[in-house]
Amino acid sequence: MAAVTFAGTAFARSPLTLDTEAIADLVTRSQRENALVGPGTDVGAAITASLRLLDVPDRASTRAIVLISDGEDLSNTQNDAVSAAQRAGVHIYTVAAGTEAGAFVPAGEGAVPGASNLVSRADRATLARIASETGASTRDVSTLPGLAVELSRLQQSELD
Repeated sequence: MAAVTFAGTAFARSPLTLDTEAIADLVTRSQRENALVGPGTDVGAAITASLRLLDVPDRASTRAIVLISDGEDLSNTQNDAVSAAQRAGVHIYTVAAGTEAGAFVPAGEGAVPGASNLVSRADRATLARIASETGASTRDVSTLPGLAVELSRLQQSELD
């Protein structure tokens, strides 16, 4: 398991590790670390950063990325990143956060002026396309715990 935090840029928070408690702590803290990533959403950067973390000499036989996002993408790097994942045989499981109706994005510390007027809407179609093109599935954030069952069905690799 590894962790990448992203918004307008992507930031590798942890390399691959078996320490799930450390990853859980990083995920919890990432909500307060918006200064580490630029404003906006760049799903392609998140996928590319994740692929770099998975590109190790003694790689697992099955590799997967879990992408938790509203699916909105303000960049033009997503298609290339998804193609790179396909070529590498990496499945991208997507988890939709938010609703189609949308909600205001809270302006955090150091926010861009006018950021409090931004609305984030879930783009489930884009998330479903990413998952489908990489041989994975998509789900809503409310059903995230069920993803563990789906991931456990993947081929497992033993580590020394």
